[in-house]
Amino acid sequence: MDNKRKLMAFVFILFFIFLLLPLGILWLLRRILLKHKWWSPTLGSIFSFGVVAIVSFGTIYVEMYFLMQSTFNGYCYYTLDWLLLVFFVNIVISGQIAILYGYIQLVYEGRYSWWCQFFASGSVSIVVLVYSFFFFESLDVTGWYATLVYFTTMVWVCLVLFLMLGFVGLITSIWFVNVALRIVQNGQAQSLLSPPNSQN
Repeated sequence: MDNKRKLMAFVFILFFIFLLLPLGILWLLRRILLKHKWWSPTLGSIFSFGVVAIVSFGTIYVEMYFLMQSTFNGYCYYTLDWLLLVFFVNIVISGQIAILYGYIQLVYEGRYSWWCQFFASGSVSIVVLVYSFFFFESLDVTGWYATLVYFTTMVWVCLVLFLMLGFVGLITSIWFVNVALRIVQNGQAQSLLSPPNSQN
C-alpha cells in the first residue's frame, strides 16, 4: 500500500513537472502579455522565442545531459523508456506552444504567423546549441579534430531538432487554425461569446 502511494506521488510529480508546469507558465505569460499595450509583433516574437525555447529546454534538460554524457564521455545509458517519454512530452509541448503562439499572432494579426510558429516550436534547438558550449567545458578534449567533431555533431543534432519540432509546431498550428475557422464559420463562436438569454 505504501509503495502504491509513493508510485502515484511520483507519477503526479512527473506529470506536473513535464506537462502542467510549462502549460501554466505559458498561460500566465499569455494573460500578462495580452493585457499590456507595449506588446508588438516584433518585440513579441523575440520575447516569445526566448521564453518558448527556455520552457521547452526545461523539459529535455536532464535527458539531454545524460545523452551527452553517454555520447561524448563514454558512459552507459540504459533508460531509453524515459528518453521516449521525454521525446513525446517535448513533441506535445511544442504543439501547445505553436497553438498558443498562433493564437497570439491571430489576435495581433501577424502576417508571418506560419514562419513564426515554425521558429517558435523549433527555437529550443538554439538553447541546446548554447548548452553544448557549456557542456564542452566539462569534457577533456584535446586537439582541434575532436573539437571539430563535437561541434559538427551538435550543429547537426540542433538542426534536426529544429526541423523536427518546427514541423510538429507548424502542423499543429495549421490544425488549430482550421478548427478555429470552422467554429467561426459555423457561428458557434458567436453563441459562445453572447450572454445566455433569460427565458421565463
